[in-house]
Amino acid sequence: MNNPVLPPHCKPLNTISNDAKDFHVSFNPDSRDYGCETTALVIGNHQIFFVIDGDHRADMKGSLSDCLLHVYRNADKLNNASDPVPVLWLHSINPAMKKVKKT
Repeated sequence: MNNPVLPPHCKPLNTISNDAKDFHVSFNPDSRDYGCETTALVIGNHQIFFVIDGDHRADMKGSLSDCLLHVYRNADKLNNASDPVPVLWLHSINPAMKKVKKT
């Protein structure tokens, strides 16, 4: 069965529109799934899924590089359901993360 294509004016409520085909940003205002409202950077067909606690839509409207940088700078707000962010990237972008204890 083919997936239906939505008309341009009918977009999922929690998805931020962008012209990129390789990623999208999704906002979930409901705390039921992740314990609080969350913003997710979804790369590919859900191959990588970074989930940040809180509403970060205003800061994640740019390119994939811009969104990744925002995720890395806010790695201390990653939700437990998020894919892990490589530690080496975190230390190079967010020096405050060096203070985080390794588990």
